[in-house]
Amino acid sequence: MDEEYGFNFKWNESKWLTRQSLLVRMGNADEYVLDEFFRKYLPFIVMIAKKVKLSYQDTKELIDMVYDDIRTKGIANYSGKSRFHTWFNRVIRNKIFDIWRKHGRVKEISTDDFSTQEEEAAEDAFSNDCRAVWRDMLRYSILVELKEELPSSHYQAFYLAAVQGRKSEDVATVSNLSAANVRKIVSRVKEGMLLRYRQLQKEYPLEDMNMDELLEKAQSITQEYRKIQKEYSELFQ
Repeated sequence: MDEEYGFNFKWNESKWLTRQSLLVRMGNADEYVLDEFFRKYLPFIVMIAKKVKLSYQDTKELIDMVYDDIRTKGIANYSGKSRFHTWFNRVIRNKIFDIWRKHGRVKEISTDDFSTQEEEAAEDAFSNDCRAVWRDMLRYSILVELKEELPSSHYQAFYLAAVQGRKSEDVATVSNLSAANVRKIVSRVKEGMLLRYRQLQKEYPLEDMNMDELLEKAQSITQEYRKIQKEYSELFQ
């Protein structure tokens, strides 16, 4: 642990894929574990719903359907043979197709087999949406981990200076740090972000990004999340 900056730069594996303890506990999930699971993955469900243009009411129904399915079955159907996100995508997809059927958007078909071009196109589009949202979730997970690990003033300094692009002198005043320390913190945290992103690339096909591109994407994702949390505030309580 870096004592001065409060950050572990010897981080070697993604918390995103190594949060297996939560998945293991989901095998015999009580309400507390279930709530923890949904606090973590609710944004993903909402973002998928927005991608496929579900209404607000249909999004609420989707969340209830996924919640009830996992509350009833736990993750017993997740064998571990595929990646977790592949299994979770399918759970969400099946419920979305149920909603679409209700509205007559797709025919009464199996949730596992797609035989017509129209159905295959819908499946392909949904898969592409899921992959795009999951990539955003992975990138956002880096910011979440940083916020959890860094002292609040250091994370604030990093976010204001690196993500929002404010001057170090202005950030120093807000964060009660010297401008020199703001610059040091930003430099070290950027280094950590790139290390973590490179690790995530080993675990999931993420495109190459330089630091500026990664920071721009981080700001975009953060803004989208805040918008979702505001729009769907009652679901995030």
